Amino acid sequence: MNMTRRFQSIIMCMKIKMYRIASILQMNAEDIKKRQEYLKARRDKLVALKKEARSHQLEMNKTRPSSARTVAEATLKGEQELEAAQAIDPSILQVRRALAARLKAEVVHK
Repeated sequence: MNMTRRFQSIIMCMKIKMYRIASILQMNAEDIKKRQEYLKARRDKLVALKKEARSHQLEMNKTRPSSARTVAEATLKGEQELEAAQAIDPSILQVRRALAARLKAEVVHK
C-alpha cells in the first residue's frame, strides 16, 4: 500500500510538471518578448541599484582600503565603512623585507 501512495505522488508531480510545460509552450512569441523585456528591465534596475550603493559606499569611505582582503572581509561581515589602514608594526615590516630580499636572491640571482 505504501508503494501505491508513493507512485501516486510521483504521478501527481509528473502531471503538475507536464501542465507547467504545456502552459509555457502555449505562450506565444509576443508574451515571450514581453517577458524578456520585463526581465531585462529588472536586471538593469538591480545593476543600477548595486552600482549606486557601491558608489555611495565609496563616497562615505574616502580612504582607499589597504588590500583586497580587507574589502572582502568587510563585505563578508557586512560592515558599511572600511577602517583606515592601520600602522604596521616595524618588526613585521622588517620580517617582510627580509623575506622579500631572500626570495629575490633565490629567484632572481639563481
